[in-house]
Amino acid sequence: MGSLAKQAGGNVAKFRQEVEKHFDTVMERTQGRVKRNAQLVTLIVSAVLVVGANVDTIELVSSLYSDPAARLKMVEIAEQNLKEATDERQGVTKQSDGSANLNDLKEKYGNALTARDQAVSAMASSGMPLGWKDYPKDPLGILSKVVGLLVSILAVSLGAPFWFDRLQNIMQIRASGVRHLTKKGAKQ
Repeated sequence: MGSLAKQAGGNVAKFRQEVEKHFDTVMERTQGRVKRNAQLVTLIVSAVLVVGANVDTIELVSSLYSDPAARLKMVEIAEQNLKEATDERQGVTKQSDGSANLNDLKEKYGNALTARDQAVSAMASSGMPLGWKDYPKDPLGILSKVVGLLVSILAVSLGAPFWFDRLQNIMQIRASGVRHLTKKGAKQ
């Protein structure tokens, strides 16, 4: 602060302007550092979750491609979860000061845990290959597993809001498709 006061030369307006400029510079550097650290933490957490649960994107895509029943089950689950998530997003009540009600947030947390448990059981019932059951033995299988896990880590690190918005866009496109004609010729 002493050097800023010297630069101002007794001019209060110039001193204030120098302090503001210094504050803005420090805040920009701090914001960049926090953002980089948050990205690193997100990648680490994503890696732990993906590797721990063996969420291999290549294996999942292959499974969905080759098994129409699993694919249909996953579409049903996605539609149901999208509807519930949309209802949840709209359901957070605000206090007069704009903050969310703590009891509502606790209830939503409990609901999220229940939804997670339901999603895990739904994935298991659809026959999706999750969890470590067997390990690849050949070099191509190992490479495929590593690439599949890396793709999953990057996808998870993008976060739920990103994927919620993408899923919502896909479901809107799917719902706005061509409607079939009925026997009378009128559109449904």
